[in-house]
Amino acid sequence: MSNQTSSSSDARRRRSRALAVVAAVAAAEALWLIAEFVFGMHLQAPAGNGAPQPMDIGPGTVAVASVVLSLIGWAVLATLERFTSRARGIWLALALVALVASLGMPLSGSGVAPADRVVLVLMHLSVAAVVVPVLFRTSHRDGPAVHPASRHLAREAA
Repeated sequence: MSNQTSSSSDARRRRSRALAVVAAVAAAEALWLIAEFVFGMHLQAPAGNGAPQPMDIGPGTVAVASVVLSLIGWAVLATLERFTSRARGIWLALALVALVASLGMPLSGSGVAPADRVVLVLMHLSVAAVVVPVLFRTSHRDGPAVHPASRHLAREAA
């Protein structure tokens, strides 16, 4: 594959991944808007894990959490793609474990209504439903390491 084709492919991959992050934020924000303005909820995260009282969840909190966690998932995948030929499978397993672990926050703690917990779980699932398939689809297929430096180092060693 030529460098130009590789650069074009990398650019498409980055664009798809960036759009997934934006779409994940939009999905979570849409759920927040529906909960707040359609159902009249005042969304809160449960007390516990360092928060003595339930925390208000606003659009800024939703956006920051969605962006930061999506970018962490992207960074983990990009790192794995550089260092292992099995990045795709490893990342998928890590992403699913992270999703299950993330559900601990809305499902634990105290001081909020069950409806708050349902909306928070739906937000977690909606972000994952956007980010995980796109990052997985745009990841390199399992196979030989694709990092150019690894090929360069192999040539120098020979």
